[in-house]
Amino acid sequence: RFASDELKQRYLPKSCSGEWFGCLGVTEPHAGSDVASILTKAVKDGDDYIINGSKTFITNSSHGSCTLSVP
Repeated sequence: RFASDELKQRYLPKSCSGEWFGCLGVTEPHAGSDVASILTKAVKDGDDYIINGSKTFITNSSHGSCTLSVP
């Protein structure tokens, strides 16, 4: 509903078929799952994003289909 047709065509078929799994990283050491208190930030840096923060649990992280590069 809120995505462009390009994004829908790119992500929905594989997500709906089960080929891809989504991950959710909300829980932080100091905030628990209180999303109003989380501190992790993603800042755009050219074509990339710099992510700063820490998570305690990431739902489906062992099954996710994305790659995160951490220096």
